[in-house]
Amino acid sequence: MKFEHSLLTNRLSILNTIAILPLNSLQYWALCNFFTDYTIVYRICKTFLKGFYTMAEVQIKNPFVNLPGYSCFGCSPHNSYGLAMEFIEQDETIVSFWSPKEHFSGFLGVLHGGVQATLHDEIASWVVFVKLKTAGYTADLSIKYLNPVLISKGTIKLVSKLEALDGNFATMYTELYDGAGKLCSESRAKYFIVPEHIAQKKFAYPGIDAFY
Repeated sequence: MKFEHSLLTNRLSILNTIAILPLNSLQYWALCNFFTDYTIVYRICKTFLKGFYTMAEVQIKNPFVNLPGYSCFGCSPHNSYGLAMEFIEQDETIVSFWSPKEHFSGFLGVLHGGVQATLHDEIASWVVFVKLKTAGYTADLSIKYLNPVLISKGTIKLVSKLEALDGNFATMYTELYDGAGKLCSESRAKYFIVPEHIAQKKFAYPGIDAFY
């Protein structure tokens, strides 16, 4: 009993010391991980830092912009009728923020379901580019429409990640949120992927370094 009381006292003493140190959030996080054996300290500090810790974000470059004839409806900035999507890498996910325009509506003020499907398919392809470091093409796309996407709500957020990899088939799971943060649709896109040397030859894949 005395030993347990002493151990608890030591843990609380360490916690009090950490709390007053002039450290930034990442330094706190590292220090807490150093004391993983001190369960109370670790859990309390991890909870405290939850609001400060953010995922690493990297803006992905579009390496196809100077490719002759490049006019992809989903991601080309040169296509005046297209979506001109841009992408961010956040840890294991690829994220895109996209502002809908009225001419992409179906029913009055509601984003067309076909446009949503294109958004889902396009971001899935960029998961293949960046996370699998190759290219491929869509073999299957399944979408669940959960709520209408009102254009008046503003900027849409899409989050996509690799869900499964089975031989030459990769499955990406994607969620689409409206401007109010409501989940409006989700999808699973199955891509047939090819080796990188074939992607470079047939799909103009420039190599992973070109995306950063």
